[in-house]
Amino acid sequence: MHLSPEELEFIRRMANIWSDQRIADELSRIRQDLGVKDRVTMRRVGRNRRNLNIKKSQGRNAYVIKKENKDDK
Repeated sequence: MHLSPEELEFIRRMANIWSDQRIADELSRIRQDLGVKDRVTMRRVGRNRRNLNIKKSQGRNAYVIKKENKDDK
């Protein structure tokens, strides 16, 4: 099951605050409350975050968002 536009917006807003694992846990909890049995994995969150052109810096303090420009190569 794919992520809804609302879930993608949640990822966009929370990517600079939470880790991918925490976002996945929260989306899974919300889905469970709505009666959807499909869980959201950290891998799915990371893949969709990268598709939104949001890149996290590496390391422990990985909450700084780097927006990738298509002009920069």
